[in-house]
Amino acid sequence: MELTEQLLIIAPALVAGIVVMATHLPLGQQVLKRGIIFIDLAIAQIAAIGAMLVALFIHEHSWLEWFIPLAFAIAGALLIALLEQRIKAQLEAFIGVIYIGSAAAGSMLVAASPHGQELLHSVLSGQILWTDWSTLWIPAGISAALVALLAVKPALLQSRWFYPIFAIAITLSVQIIGVYLVFATLIVPALAANSVTKAPRTQLLLAGLVGILGYTIGLLSSLGLDLPSGPTIVLSLIVLGTLLRVSKVATRTTP
Repeated sequence: MELTEQLLIIAPALVAGIVVMATHLPLGQQVLKRGIIFIDLAIAQIAAIGAMLVALFIHEHSWLEWFIPLAFAIAGALLIALLEQRIKAQLEAFIGVIYIGSAAAGSMLVAASPHGQELLHSVLSGQILWTDWSTLWIPAGISAALVALLAVKPALLQSRWFYPIFAIAITLSVQIIGVYLVFATLIVPALAANSVTKAPRTQLLLAGLVGILGYTIGLLSSLGLDLPSGPTIVLSLIVLGTLLRVSKVATRTTP
């Protein structure tokens, strides 16, 4: 298969990744500033429980497949916001407890289903390679609205509104790319870019470059080598992010 054909096949998935990155890159910067690295795993896992409930008990596609995971995610975000007000020193530990509790609850939820393990794998790893154009309209529209809102009022990221905005963005991305790739997209590009520069705009540009290259290489590798798309993209992002950080360290230490 020629490269042009491969690019045409992965185009919807790559656009899905760009839609997710549009909100996750600035949110990732804010997560690092707040020091709540695992909040996205926790909220993504809570949203995943909502998605599992829809898949298990609501067999027809409807607005509920978006609303129920979103309601779960917002509830989780509000709980973490409340904890942030009352518990400062050990907030990250509590977020970790919320994540592992949600993961355990999700495993129990699908245990009795004959397709439970398949559903759990789909929610965690995602099926981004099989994304088609028709499924992108709702996420792209909401993502564009969030980006426009943050462009007009960037101070919202420093306010209590960060949590509901975060919950909306995470819910959309979990539905498209799965829990693991949500975390990698949010944290890895931001972490890599922060090692290079402290300028916020330059950080966003570098994070975007790492993200787009990581998604492209991961999707092409997944397609060409018949590998699971989500984990392959995760590893591509990690390798690229690590190379960027190592190159910066090497530059600093070179006499």
